[in-house]
Amino acid sequence: MGIIRHFDINWGSDNTDPVERLFLQDAHLTLLPANTLLSWVTNEDWHKQPQSLSYKFDVSMAGVLGLSIDMAKFTNREKQLAKNKIALYKEIRETIQKGDIHRLLSPFEGNRSVIQYVSKDKTNSVVFYYRMAEYADHAMQETRQSPLIKLRGLNPAAKYKIEKLKDTGALSGKYLMEIGVHFPVKGAFNSEIYKIEAVD
Repeated sequence: MGIIRHFDINWGSDNTDPVERLFLQDAHLTLLPANTLLSWVTNEDWHKQPQSLSYKFDVSMAGVLGLSIDMAKFTNREKQLAKNKIALYKEIRETIQKGDIHRLLSPFEGNRSVIQYVSKDKTNSVVFYYRMAEYADHAMQETRQSPLIKLRGLNPAAKYKIEKLKDTGALSGKYLMEIGVHFPVKGAFNSEIYKIEAVD
């Protein structure tokens, strides 16, 4: 904790495996803001279940995004994916680094991790949804629970649209926080980033 007095950002761990990072980042964000958490995209894979480059980016984008990977070896598809992810990060960076953090689902409590960031003026939010495993519906306590995720920190009276969930239309902050929303992320080691914006 004392190092925060002397440095703007911290290297939380030499462990950059994306699955391990979900746990490390969840713990870090319990106490410290995301703008103190340097998180790199690397080739590290302790679990020998090679996660996609997209998953690695999504995990690292929950803090201060960095890259320690040989991009010269990327395929054209990987280069385009990296370009798109970096562009997205630049769009949401201020909300992540300066917004309020809400840890909606902890990886210590199940096979998912969900983190929400909300801008100080509550006009936009970003939700990171990560899966670590896939289990059959109703096979265990976690999959018997409601798939709805209750958001936090929004303006109850405002209406919000969730990018990538076009069918839901505009929903009130009150609805999103009291009823919740289903984010359709399936499969082991899959992830998605959802931008949420207030509408008039």
